[in-house]
Amino acid sequence: MAAVYTLDPELGWVPAIPEPFWYRGWRTLFRYRPACYQCKKGEQPTIFKTRHEWQTHYVLSHLQGDWKDEGHQNFRS
Repeated sequence: MAAVYTLDPELGWVPAIPEPFWYRGWRTLFRYRPACYQCKKGEQPTIFKTRHEWQTHYVLSHLQGDWKDEGHQNFRS
């Protein structure tokens, strides 16, 4: 899968973290919460309390696979 990069002033080009899916239902008392549908527990998605928890989960669980599949190319000149 082709990765999308964003420019960080301190680190240079880094892979971008995508917008999470948002879950709203009985489990969250009808509040919108970020959810990961790739890491399902049974039929239910994994739900996070904050966007920061979602970003941490994505970097630690899913970013490594995207990074290796791409065959990362360095964009620095």
